[in-house]
Order: sequence, then C-alpha cells, then structure tokens
Amino acid sequence: MFFDRDKSEVDTTYLVGQFKISNNRIGLISYTKTFECDHQITYYSLNILENCRLLTTKQILYEDNHGTTFEITSSLSKNFDSLTIYLKTSSEFAMEPDSKFDAIFSDIYKLDLKSKNIDTIYRKSTFKKVKLEP
Repeated sequence: MFFDRDKSEVDTTYLVGQFKISNNRIGLISYTKTFECDHQITYYSLNILENCRLLTTKQILYEDNHGTTFEITSSLSKNFDSLTIYLKTSSEFAMEPDSKFDAIFSDIYKLDLKSKNIDTIYRKSTFKKVKLEP
C-alpha cells in the first residue's frame, strides 16, 4: 500500500505505545528517525500483531515537505477498532522552474483493524489545482 516503507541502516526506531485491538491482536506504535538525501524525516507507524506475528505496518504520521508535499495524519477510533488515515501529496512537476500551478491530492482511508485482513472500509480521493507563488 502507499505508506509502506523499507527500513535502511540509518533508521532509528523506538516503541512508544501499545493497545489491545482484540483478544489475540495488538497495535504497537513506533517512532522512526531516518534521513533522505540531505534532510531528516521522522514518522510514526502502527504495527499490528496477531498471536505474536506481524500482520502489517501502516505509517500513521509523516511529514516531508522538502520540495514536494507528503503528509500523513491519522486517528484511531475510541475503541481502537478502526484507523482513519489522511494522505496529502503534491505533484513533482511543480518543482520545475517555470511551473505556475501544482495539484494537491488528498486521500482518506478507513481501515477495520479487527477484520481478518485489515480491510479498507472507506476510501475517498480528491485533488485541487493551486497557483504557485512566483
């Protein structure tokens, strides 16, 4: 999925929290610090384990506005049974010197954390054209 990321040898990761999803499933929240080119990136991930096996990892908070926009924010439901992820990105063509416009893309995903396959139960995608400052 769009927010999966491979780890590198310069990544540093810390466990910052955990919560129960069901009798045999837990969520672990981790904080990672890494570097991309010449700048630092930090993000939070939700690691979902079932019977001590990692089922999936989702990035839940991420911001990288170095050149283009790439932001992820999220929220957990009150009962920790669903996760809503908000993704905002810009296009790379706006980095060209003569670009006058950019497109901002927004996606919303809602995941059922209790379903067998962590199903996506809602998705909405939009975009808007924005004028770039000279």
